[in-house]
Amino acid sequence: MDLEAGRHVVANISRSMIDLVRARFQPSFVIEIAASPDILLHRLATRGRENAVMLSARLERASTPALAITPDARIDNNVAPEMAVAAFLDILNDIPKAGEANG
Repeated sequence: MDLEAGRHVVANISRSMIDLVRARFQPSFVIEIAASPDILLHRLATRGRENAVMLSARLERASTPALAITPDARIDNNVAPEMAVAAFLDILNDIPKAGEANG
């Protein structure tokens, strides 16, 4: 299994699951990828997978303070997708593998 081998594993999870994942999988590293509500709305609407009611509910969930997290890193997703991907890869490359010294 990748985790047992000390490899990085990337998972796209709900904010509500972060505490559980941090408790169960050590070490863990949380990257928050966030865009402003207007950018998020535009991108989601462009995909066309959700109707207006679903989009509204999703935007409300994304801004719910109860789901605020303390990530280890943040990516500003208000930029071109290629820039956000490059930032994500840079962060991944800087995360030490399990058992390696951090620093």
